[in-house]
Amino acid sequence: MLGTLVGGRYADHTVKKWIRKRGERVPEDRLRRPLVFMGVIIPGCMLVYGWSVQQEVGGIALPVAAMFLQGVAQLFCFPALNVYCIEVLPERSADSVAGNYMLRYFVGAAGSAVVLPAIESIGVGWFSTISAAICVVITALLYLIVLYGKGWRERFGPKAVAKPEQ
Repeated sequence: MLGTLVGGRYADHTVKKWIRKRGERVPEDRLRRPLVFMGVIIPGCMLVYGWSVQQEVGGIALPVAAMFLQGVAQLFCFPALNVYCIEVLPERSADSVAGNYMLRYFVGAAGSAVVLPAIESIGVGWFSTISAAICVVITALLYLIVLYGKGWRERFGPKAVAKPEQ
């Protein structure tokens, strides 16, 4: 609960900081804070967890601590991602948040289906390494949204698409 509350306020602080720098509000600024958590902390925790389990290092405390830290890091990300969905599509905010959750749960379901056969095949350490790499790639794509999202919205957004005459 604390992670969600702090994560949301942390993202708000970032938005205000960029408003002062730029002089205008840009929804993509909200995505700047999750980048460190998604691109460094979460993948790092995945690696620590996977390799400590596979190499049987650190007893039970190390993997549990890594997963706890990963959970807190995720809670710093989710509020910013959800609010970003609302800010970029205010007229369809419920749809965008629902789509965000649907995609998140679909990936979770697919991961649940793949995890056991993959771990039996390549081991926990390598599966965690692949998962961490995917997380880093997704973070890089999110960074592209931070850099180019405003232009993309202006060019391809709902207002850019001409409505057919009735």
